[in-house]
Amino acid sequence: MRNTFMLVLALAALVPRSATAGSSIGVYFNEEAYVCDGIIPPLTFVDLYVVAKPTSELSQGLTGAEFRIESFDPDWITVVTPNPFSNVAIGNPIAGGCNIAFSSCQAPPNVLLYTIRVLALMTVSPRVLAVLPHSTPTDPNFVCPILVNCSAPVFSKFCVEGLTACINRTQTCCILATEPSTWTQVKSLYGTARE
Repeated sequence: MRNTFMLVLALAALVPRSATAGSSIGVYFNEEAYVCDGIIPPLTFVDLYVVAKPTSELSQGLTGAEFRIESFDPDWITVVTPNPFSNVAIGNPIAGGCNIAFSSCQAPPNVLLYTIRVLALMTVSPRVLAVLPHSTPTDPNFVCPILVNCSAPVFSKFCVEGLTACINRTQTCCILATEPSTWTQVKSLYGTARE
């Protein structure tokens, strides 16, 4: 199994890298992947779904992904479960990052990557979960959330959009996630560096 994943990553490293517009990885409150804001009440199990939505170059489907999710509270009790159809899952999406691979092509429009069961022991403060690049990417020249297509025998990696999910707050969700330092740097270019 590990050999299959390493083969997919090695082959993907040989292919020119590009971005694909519209494809994304997001965290959702429903399996159908359209509710990206919700409530996590204390002492109640809540399931979150990490879903890839491949488009354009990935329209035939995907065989793998690499990413991380920021802003999970370390005091939450979590159970992270990879898609049962994956044959390799390395790392943890909420603890630095993960790589997940499938032995067969996973077809669009939505591909479940992980289910995360959350139990908060106390009231959850409002927060935004963000899908970001793996904290130690397999390819340092490819620092973004990644999906790998089904173009056997040469698999191509694509940068995709990492989306946000909102917990216990009213805010626009399902939008492009950015690293906090990146947004601060962008704002400073326009003289609006206030938080």
